[in-house]
Amino acid sequence: MSAYESLKKAINLAGGQTELARRVADLSGKDVKQQHVYNWLHRQRQCSKCFARYVEEAVSNEVTKEDLCPDLYSPIAKKTS
Repeated sequence: MSAYESLKKAINLAGGQTELARRVADLSGKDVKQQHVYNWLHRQRQCSKCFARYVEEAVSNEVTKEDLCPDLYSPIAKKTS
């Protein structure tokens, strides 16, 4: 599954962009709005790297941060860091 598809799945699991934004905001303590989630989906085509772990937690680990940002959390990325 691509990062884009993983984000779409997380949005669906949360019940929509607004609900995912609310959950991520609650977990992170940051001001995350529906527009942020929209931009991740339609402009960046993946979750913002700094919020991937919160999205993972917001959907009860049904989508992982590795799925959302494979370029950051893949085993290869960890070895080169």
